[in-house]
Amino acid sequence: MSEWENIESLENWAAWGYLREELNWPVDKIAYELNVNERRLIEWVNARAASMNKQAAGAKDKVKKYREQIEKRFPKPEINDAGFPNIKVNDVVKALLDGNSFAELAGQFKADPVKFKLWYGQNLQLINELYRKAVQGRPQTLTERA
Repeated sequence: MSEWENIESLENWAAWGYLREELNWPVDKIAYELNVNERRLIEWVNARAASMNKQAAGAKDKVKKYREQIEKRFPKPEINDAGFPNIKVNDVVKALLDGNSFAELAGQFKADPVKFKLWYGQNLQLINELYRKAVQGRPQTLTERA
């Protein structure tokens, strides 16, 4: 009996590939969607990657079907290729203040990650300035004062 018997399937392998590589989801979110233990999922991927790739290559039709199902459940966000007319520096600063990571920002603004990174670099000085002002204007909590 395999220690990964409740995880190991072509369906989970196809889901892992799509969610991790195409959508750049973190492992904990993928484990939640697959309803498996996060640590076991990581162990399974690390230990069985070569074997699962062989199985997937031998069952391309099944993997394609599973992949289509997962793509319907979790479609890729539409990318705004027209540039950045909808992105404002104030909106980016607000998103950063709300706790969004840099990696989440491109998806939030539906922008190509490479173009967003370039735009972010070009506007970094203004973003930093507005962020500093916003942080200085926030009221302190009791734990911050201590």
